[in-house]
Amino acid sequence: MDPRGVGPAGGFYEAADGWVCVQARGDGACVGAGAEGLVAKRTCAEAIAVAEAAGLQATRTRPASEVLRDPALRGAGAFHIRTAEDVSAFMVNGRHAAFGRTWRRAR
Repeated sequence: MDPRGVGPAGGFYEAADGWVCVQARGDGACVGAGAEGLVAKRTCAEAIAVAEAAGLQATRTRPASEVLRDPALRGAGAFHIRTAEDVSAFMVNGRHAAFGRTWRRAR
C-alpha cells in the first residue's frame, strides 16, 4: 500500500503546515492528481476549505501524540494507555466493534 493513499478515490497530500487527507464522496468518484494542486502551498485549513468547496471530503492528519490526547477517542475506548512495570506508558488498541452478546453494547 502506498502511504499516500490506497487508490484514485483519495490520499494524503502535504500542505504548508502539515498533511491533509482528501477523499472523494460516493462510489466511483475520483480525486485524481488534481488534489495535490488543491493542497500544495496552502495551509491545512485553507486546503480543507478549497477541497470541500470542490465537493471533496478533507481533514487534517494528526500526530499520534495529539490523537492519544483526544477525549472523544479515549472515551469511546478506541485505545487504552497502559503502564508497564518499569512505569513507562504504552498504548494498546481498544475494541473497534461491539456485538450484541459482548461485554459492551453498541451505542
